[in-house]
Amino acid sequence: MGHLSAADRKKERLKLKKKRVKSDNSEEEAPKTSEEFNIANCLSDALEWSRRVDGCLRACDGETLALIAELHMRRNKPIPAMRVLVVGYTIDRFNPDVCTSLTRFVMRMRSKKFVGMSDGVVAHIKLFLHQFFLLDTSPASLSTFLGAFATEAIRISSFTHVIAG
Repeated sequence: MGHLSAADRKKERLKLKKKRVKSDNSEEEAPKTSEEFNIANCLSDALEWSRRVDGCLRACDGETLALIAELHMRRNKPIPAMRVLVVGYTIDRFNPDVCTSLTRFVMRMRSKKFVGMSDGVVAHIKLFLHQFFLLDTSPASLSTFLGAFATEAIRISSFTHVIAG
């Protein structure tokens, strides 16, 4: 390209650049807009991953179960979230991640953040919370639950548990 004038060199560089961009696009399709990386796509991809893990929830650790429950809560699906929390609670009652996620779930039920739930579903969830976790959506019940968790955390001398409680 040394034998060309400055304007011709610039034209040649632009042609080469366009060819490179075309070949890159044909090899792998790159996202064209920033809209493809919005939160709804991330949540749906994460929910797809959680469905794959659904069959082996008992093999997951508390952090993974809390993440899956949080995904269901963000997608406005309280029944699957509660099911995952029950599995986490039965595996380890004093797991800090599961306790934190369960607390968020109860607070969300109390503030009615789940949109579009029928009264029957809300009643079913509240009954189940009371029967399984001995919790209801009152602040006193949640405070008692967290107090028991904190007492156990102090007993086993776990800083992570104390912070979570």
